[in-house]
Amino acid sequence: MLQFCYVKHCVCIIYINST
Repeated sequence: MLQFCYVKHCVCIIYINST
């Protein structure tokens, strides 16, 4: 899970590696 914090909001997104 990666946490990206922007200027006015933070979002947590889960990325899946699909080949």
